[in-house]
Amino acid sequence: MKLYELKKNSIEIKKEDMTVGCAVNDTNASPELIKKFRNKEEALEELKKYNTEIDEFSSATGTMCNVTEYYVEENEYDEDGEWNSGGDIWEISK
Repeated sequence: MKLYELKKNSIEIKKEDMTVGCAVNDTNASPELIKKFRNKEEALEELKKYNTEIDEFSSATGTMCNVTEYYVEENEYDEDGEWNSGGDIWEISK
C-alpha cells in the first residue's frame, strides 16, 4: 500500500549553512509524522497549510538557526503495515 506522509523535521544549523531542505535531509533526524494520505494531491494540498519555521539565536560559534520544515514523503507498506520502500520527497514547505 502506497501512502503519502506529511512529516515535520527540525535541525539546528549555522545560519550560513541554511538551505531549503536542510532539515529534511538531516541524516540524524527523527521526523515526526503528522498525517497519512492515500492520495498524493490531498497530501500536497494539506502541506500548503504549513510554513517552514526559522528561529535565530546566538551561540559561541556564531549565529545559529533552528529550522523546522514540513514535507510530503511517499512510502510503500506491506499488508502488515511494515515499511517496504520509499522515502521519495514530493515537496517541502515554503
